[in-house]
Amino acid sequence: MAQTQVLTDTGLEAAGAGGTEWTSTSTTFGTVLCDAASCGTCGGPCVPNGGAWYAWFGGTTGAETGTISQTFNVATAGTGYLSFFWKVPMKGTSADSLVITIDGTRVWADATDDSIGVYTEVSFNVGNLAAGSHELIFTAVKPAAATVCNVLVDDITLSVGNNAGVEDIDFSNGVSIYANNESSLINISMNLLKVTDLRISISDMMGRTVYNNLTPNAQYNSFVIPTDSWTSGIYNVTFTATNGQAFTKKVFVK
Repeated sequence: MAQTQVLTDTGLEAAGAGGTEWTSTSTTFGTVLCDAASCGTCGGPCVPNGGAWYAWFGGTTGAETGTISQTFNVATAGTGYLSFFWKVPMKGTSADSLVITIDGTRVWADATDDSIGVYTEVSFNVGNLAAGSHELIFTAVKPAAATVCNVLVDDITLSVGNNAGVEDIDFSNGVSIYANNESSLINISMNLLKVTDLRISISDMMGRTVYNNLTPNAQYNSFVIPTDSWTSGIYNVTFTATNGQAFTKKVFVK
């Protein structure tokens, strides 16, 4: 069975314009769905990844909780694979977070205390989804603080099926990254469930690529990447397989 995309209005365009595909809440603004006319651009960086509409979480110095959610239907049970693009033009604190749940079960979470200067794709396996109705929720929580945290989300897809070319590459459990800052090295080890040509690219928070390498027939591989010439900060390490599946992890380099 091939992978089937089960969400509607993946770019948030109809929802932002008043459609019913996505439901949104915000304790401060009523909704997190934004375009430039509705919300401005926070001085320039708060823009969609594509189209005109996107989800803008945070945006205030006070306490704020925002959500976007969609109820979707799975025709035939299978493995779910969620992908979205996010950007953090203004980082918060370690208490701020973005959490994703499906049917009330957390499938992904990250503190929003690191800046991400360009939209970055996040892709991961959410496990088996039974046939029937399910609910996907993105929730961003910002406790009261003196700082503003801006988190943007756009272009959300969720595919379900048993396509081995997608689901057998379990990046979330099959990739380990360790930054040895004393030796100015990043160590990457892989234990993938299938062989794939794998591209590893590393970019800084401004979106500038500092490393790009294609490894044919990757599966059980180790890499040592020198970082002595890099600027101190957070870097995105993106793994892209032959079938287009991508997975990103963050690493701190001193």
